[in-house]
Amino acid sequence: MAWPTEPAKVRVAQTPLKAFAGIEPQGFGHDDLWIVPHIHRALTDHSTVHRFPDLPESHDEQIVYWEGAFYLLTLALGWTNPAKGLKWWYDAAKPTDEPVLRLLKEVWDHRGQLDRLAAWLWLQDRERLPEQLRSSPGASKEYAWSSEVPEVDRSFGEAVKRKWSNGQFTSTLPYCPCGGWNELHLGHVFWMCEAGELTGELMFSGARSRSASIVIGSPSHWYYELCVLGERLPDLGDRLWHVEVLVKNWSWMGTYRRSPETGLWFLGRHSTHLKGN
Repeated sequence: MAWPTEPAKVRVAQTPLKAFAGIEPQGFGHDDLWIVPHIHRALTDHSTVHRFPDLPESHDEQIVYWEGAFYLLTLALGWTNPAKGLKWWYDAAKPTDEPVLRLLKEVWDHRGQLDRLAAWLWLQDRERLPEQLRSSPGASKEYAWSSEVPEVDRSFGEAVKRKWSNGQFTSTLPYCPCGGWNELHLGHVFWMCEAGELTGELMFSGARSRSASIVIGSPSHWYYELCVLGERLPDLGDRLWHVEVLVKNWSWMGTYRRSPETGLWFLGRHSTHLKGN
C-alpha cells in the first residue's frame, strides 16, 4: 500500500467536554471509553469535521480526555511501550504524515498539551502500566520487546509543570489532585484486549487480494476478537493482510494489519508501529 507523503486529512474541531454530556459508554463498564468510536470515525471519514473535547480542567473530564490519547498510542498504533514510541515522535519533530499521528497532534497537542502526558510517561516514579497487548492472541513470543524508559532530563517535567499548573495540583503530569502512580487511571482501553465471547465473523476472498473483513457484534472485547479471528487467515509470509474492521452499531475501525515481527495488529505504517515496541 502506498502511504501519502502529504499530511493526512483529518478534520477536527475542539468543543468543551460538557457538550458531550449524556453520551453512553456503549457496551463498556466505564464511561471514559465513549471517545473511542469518535477516534475511529475521524480516522476513517475525512468528509466531515469531527468534534472532540478540548483540554478540560476537572479530574473526571481529564480521565476521558487522556484515555483517548492513550488509546491512540496503544490500540491504534499498537505500541506496547508508549513512552518509547512517544519519545521517537518528539525526536522526529512530531511528523503528521499518517492519520493517527495527525489526529494525535490536532486533538491532544494543538497547544503543546501532550507534554503533560509525555512527562507522565517518561518521568513519573511508578510501576509500568499493564502490558496486555504483549499477551494478546498471536503476539510474538520471540520478539525482543522493549521495556526501556527513555532518558529525559527531569527539567522537562519541571518546565511542563510551570507552564500548565494552575496552583491546585501537586502530582507529576498529567495533573490530578488524587495523586498515586496512575492519577488518571489510564489503561481502561486494555479491557478491549481481554478474552470474551466471540461475536465476530471473518470474511476473505483469497490470499491474492490480501483483503479481508471482520464484522464484530460488540465493542467490549473487539481487539481480542480481531486477534483471534485474524489468526484464522492464511499465512502470507512477509506480506500483510489488510483487514477492514467494523464493530456493529459503533464504528468502522479502519484497516488493520498484523506485524510479522510483533504479531500485533495496528493502524498506519509498520515502521511507526515498531517505534513503540
